[in-house]
Amino acid sequence: MEFKQHLKEMLNERNLSQRDLSRGTGIPPATISGWLNYNRLPDYTAIVILANFFEVTADYLLGREDDFGNVVISSGNVSGNGNTINSHNTIHARTVAQLSESDSELLRKYHSAPDKIQKAIKELLS
Repeated sequence: MEFKQHLKEMLNERNLSQRDLSRGTGIPPATISGWLNYNRLPDYTAIVILANFFEVTADYLLGREDDFGNVVISSGNVSGNGNTINSHNTIHARTVAQLSESDSELLRKYHSAPDKIQKAIKELLS
């Protein structure tokens, strides 16, 4: 998922408008509009402000990390700190409890579903 989609999703989940985000972060409304409507990307400072505001990582904002802390990389070798890398170039964060195979399959299906389906599932479970 790209930055624009993550930002829209976080605004929707928190029932925030662009104006609310501007007030909460000090980022000008025109800048936020550019991110959402014209595929512009934030600079480093804005990424840090947004990550702090939404309490997420910069990697999540930029589409490199999913909801579970798994970081997707395009290439390269990663090792150490107890992390593993699979053939799909995803670094899986260590977790305290491992999911069952059926739970993992449900999560894979959820994350591969279209945004509308994911939103419907979230609403159903709320």
